Amino acid sequence: MPGVYRVDLLTRQVSSPDVDWSYGEPTEMLSPRNTDEFGDDMGESSGAYIIRIPFGPRNKYIPKEELWPYIPEFVDGAIGHI
Repeated sequence: MPGVYRVDLLTRQVSSPDVDWSYGEPTEMLSPRNTDEFGDDMGESSGAYIIRIPFGPRNKYIPKEELWPYIPEFVDGAIGHI
């Protein structure tokens, strides 16, 4: 997509034995499938990233339907990210 060089997907950070260890990593860069088409226009921070914001209890997985009480924490973390 022309003019879009970076996309950040914000989600919840979880450090629990019930989920994969990568859910506890604050940032994950997703590798592009083909960078040849972009040439030199891509900067070093371009691409797609998963940004995991700590909110709610970090030590256990909580279904998304039960995250409503923690939304203000998520909003604060999201604003802090941008």
